[in-house]
Amino acid sequence: MIFLLLTVSVLAFFLCWNLIPNQKVSNVTGVFFAILSILSVLAMMGNFKYHFGMEQQTIVTRTEIAPVKQMMILKQPVGTDGSEQAVIYNKKASHDVNP
Repeated sequence: MIFLLLTVSVLAFFLCWNLIPNQKVSNVTGVFFAILSILSVLAMMGNFKYHFGMEQQTIVTRTEIAPVKQMMILKQPVGTDGSEQAVIYNKKASHDVNP
């Protein structure tokens, strides 16, 4: 929204300053849109620095999951230190797999 305000105010400043033939009206409207442009740039800078309207939130969600051992078919360490594992699961808890 502030980008739209900045774009419109800069465009209006340019048009008022260059295309209005009456000098007094051109100066008044040009100064108004120049001030509006400067204020919108300052508002953008303040928003980037102070994050207006945003609050830091921490959301903790706990979900109960089914035991994995019933559905696990194969588990094998991967790599040299064994910190990573490759695991194959069956979609059904009771599986009939004949090796």
